[in-house]
Amino acid sequence: MKRSVRGLLGDQSGSTAIEFSIVSLVFILTALGIFEFGRALNTRNQLSQAADYGARKLLTISGISNSAVETEIRSAFKAGPVANLTITFASESVNGAPFRVITMSYPFTLLIPGLVRNSLSLTVTRRTPLL
Repeated sequence: MKRSVRGLLGDQSGSTAIEFSIVSLVFILTALGIFEFGRALNTRNQLSQAADYGARKLLTISGISNSAVETEIRSAFKAGPVANLTITFASESVNGAPFRVITMSYPFTLLIPGLVRNSLSLTVTRRTPLL
């Protein structure tokens, strides 16, 4: 029995496979993390672009309704299902100047299961002055 254990201690026959499995696991997890970060960044940029489009409509068309702006924003958003997009409008005053605030929220679900239980919420806010 002692002889077979000593023989296994000096055996190198499976070390390459073990090293490859450890290194490949780290590589695959890093690649998946980069992929998910890129997807989230793309969705955030699409959300920001749609918010800018809605703010531009508020600035160029005086008296436009919130529902018309919401329709324009939803048509400009291309990163995912538009039904998941939440758009809220508010009015506020800063130093006596009136502003309309557009807040958009979108739930971003990761493709890698088990990292986050719920989806991440990406939020963009735009404040435009009323002219």
